[in-house]
Amino acid sequence: MCVLINDVDWELEGREEYELQAGDEIAFISTLHGG
Repeated sequence: MCVLINDVDWELEGREEYELQAGDEIAFISTLHGG
């Protein structure tokens, strides 16, 4: 699972240290593939 905050990877934002701000855009992108 890839998590983006404002189009930036959550891990690059500081993970647990990052505090969400009003207006932040969050996207969850699955990296698993079925088949």
